[in-house]
Amino acid sequence: MMKTYSHLYERYRAGLYHYLLKGSGNRELAADLVQETFARCMASYPSGDVTPSLLYRVARNLFLDVVKKEGRVRWEEEAEGAVRADQEGRLLMDEELQRVFKALSRVSPEERDTLLLVISGDLSYREVASITETSEANVKVRVHRARRHLRERLKKDREDGIDIDQPVHRR
Repeated sequence: MMKTYSHLYERYRAGLYHYLLKGSGNRELAADLVQETFARCMASYPSGDVTPSLLYRVARNLFLDVVKKEGRVRWEEEAEGAVRADQEGRLLMDEELQRVFKALSRVSPEERDTLLLVISGDLSYREVASITETSEANVKVRVHRARRHLRERLKKDREDGIDIDQPVHRR
């Protein structure tokens, strides 16, 4: 079966969207970046040459460009913005998802990015290693550490009764 852009879009758009949403905490930005990812690929590659790894690399690079251009260096600001938007009635995010966003904001950017690429479900560890320009072993270590940090943070927040509406303060 020949891959067409329509087929690629149907197959990978949801995974790309969720990767970008979890990475940015911003639904509109995630949707825009998915569209831009496919537009860039269509302009540069025949559909038969497009792989999941290429799609995620383009999406990741577009997101990093936005972060650099708009000065969005701190990920938790995006997550807090999404939570505030939800509170204003534009979006509804359940409490547990808000806790996960808060916990993700406390994971190192490298671990967070690697974990989000892996949990997208579309990529192998080898493909994630290629995208992040690291070794496959390092990808496994980052994923393990990120998952451990998330579990610890979520457990601590529940035990401490953290108010998820309070801003994150770093020491």
